[in-house]
Amino acid sequence: MMEAAGERDRRAYNDRAGLTWIGAALARGKRLPKLKTLQIARRGAAPRPQTAEEQMAILRQWAAATTGSARKR
Repeated sequence: MMEAAGERDRRAYNDRAGLTWIGAALARGKRLPKLKTLQIARRGAAPRPQTAEEQMAILRQWAAATTGSARKR
């Protein structure tokens, strides 16, 4: 049990040290890379917004699944 706690602490320390190192490296750079180059891109097109009818249908399905009944208006 003590070994597991030690391993957890070691990982937490290494995570913090890595983040600190990255922050210092970025601060020393003359130019920061664009944020988009650091982020993971989403595959495919951006999702379209849901219509009010779609939202109500999902709400009714959720209500039926959680309460056992859904009212229609």
